[in-house]
Formats: sequence, C-alpha cells, structure tokens
Amino acid sequence: MQIEGIMQTKKMIQTKSMMHAKSIFELNAKKRYFEGLFTIMIIGFISVVILLYVLYFRKLEFFQDSIFNDIVAVLKAQIASFSIAGSFYVAFFGGLFFIFVPMEAYFYSALMATDRTLLFIIFILGIIVSYSSDYLIGMKMSRISRRFISPKKFYSIKSYLNRYGKAAIFAASAIPMFPSQQITFILGVFRYNKARLFLLTFSGQVIKYLALVGLFALLN
Repeated sequence: MQIEGIMQTKKMIQTKSMMHAKSIFELNAKKRYFEGLFTIMIIGFISVVILLYVLYFRKLEFFQDSIFNDIVAVLKAQIASFSIAGSFYVAFFGGLFFIFVPMEAYFYSALMATDRTLLFIIFILGIIVSYSSDYLIGMKMSRISRRFISPKKFYSIKSYLNRYGKAAIFAASAIPMFPSQQITFILGVFRYNKARLFLLTFSGQVIKYLALVGLFALLN
C-alpha cells in the first residue's frame, strides 16, 4: 500500500509539472505572438507614413521648400551625370536590401563617362558599406524573427545555411540582377558567419564587376 501511495504521489507530481510546463509554453507563445503583431503594426505605420509622403505630402509647398528636397535634387544630378560621387550613391543605395536599383546597368553605362579603375573601386566600396548595413540590420531583426520562428526551427535553418549556403551565396553575388542584398539581410537575421559571408559575397561582386569591365573593353 505504501508503494502504491508513493507511486500515485509521483504520478500526481509529474502530471502537475507537465501542466505547469505546458502553461508556461502557451504563455510564451502568446507573448511572442503579441510582440510580433505589435512589431508588424509599427512597421506598417511607418510604411503608411512614407507612402503618404510619396503620394501626397511631398507636393505640399512646405516640403517642396525643405532641405530634404534640395538633397534629393543634388543626389539626382550626381547620379544622372555618372560622376564618381553619383556612382558611390548608386552602389550604396542600390546595395540596401529595401531599395531596388539596376546597379549593373548603371555601372556599365558609367564606364563610358569616368575612369574605369576609380569607378570599380568606388562601386565596390559602396557595396561593402551597404551590404554590411544589410547584415547589421538583419542581426538587429534576429530577435524579432524569433517571435515568429520557434528556436528549434531557427537553429535548424541556421545549421542548413552553414552547411549548404556557400555556393549559393557566391553565385547570388556573382550573377547580375540577383537579389544578393536581400540574401545578405536574411543571413544577418540567422547570424550567418560574418567572415565567410563577406568573403563569398565580395569575391562574387568583384568577379561580376571585373567581368563587366572586361565586356565593356571588348565591345568598345
């Protein structure tokens, strides 16, 4: 009888422990859900404000006379003239994961207007700065992403990327018009090895732009 009583007590303790663990898990899941929802709402609000500015507010006299418009005008002029400064702006802004710029097409056109060696160096420098920014932003978003992805799934994806991602990263950087910026951002989210990422990414970028310089020299 004593043994049966002890067994029943152990069973009750185990059942309570399991129920307690389950309630904690459900609470954490709810917390993660609401934190993720709140983050999406903030991002949505910022997106709406930007959209309203683009579609409406920038047409108002107050914004037309602002220093912001003067800066935009200078940037546009530099980019349109294929100057060294304009080329850096294209490489920097085009390298950010949330802005689309046909960087390779601009680079090829700029080869006709400026020194090839200097253009190549400036372009690669702009790409280094922008891609580093993509990775750092991705790292900052890592905590937010974990509110939507379970830790097990997160580390499973990270392990897969570490094992099979090398060829894909290099190819994405070397192939023209491929969204390597977005890939760099995603790899930042999953905290991919920085040294390996930048070695593969910038090797691919250097080869791609050297190939464009060679193609230009061949055809002109």
